[in-house]
Amino acid sequence: MIFDSTINFEDTLNKAFKDATEQNKKVIVEYGGDWCIWSERMYSVLEKKKFKSFISDNFIFVRCYIGREWENTFPTHIEIPDFDSVPFFSLLSSDGEFLSHQNTEPFEILWFYNKRKLFDLFKEWSCV
Repeated sequence: MIFDSTINFEDTLNKAFKDATEQNKKVIVEYGGDWCIWSERMYSVLEKKKFKSFISDNFIFVRCYIGREWENTFPTHIEIPDFDSVPFFSLLSSDGEFLSHQNTEPFEILWFYNKRKLFDLFKEWSCV
């Protein structure tokens, strides 16, 4: 299971903010669901050694389950970005401020993702 709908996302996000503060990193939230083929494809990209290593070196990474009916477990006290497809990424500061959002459709090539363009996004975000 990639996106676990039973996880208390508020607790997960609060821990991510704590870890980000301690490690002087930003937080990336990936919104998606196991029901979405594009979320599965994104997972296979992000599990590649180059991506996984770069992300763990520069960010605290968490996943937020979004259901088929767009229900989610996002904390009510934090504004969820407006998006209409998954996967979708948000970049947050260690104190929860939204810094950037990114729909993943611009990275799609036929039935997969352009890994170079996606990696460039994460490199850009590491400098924000």
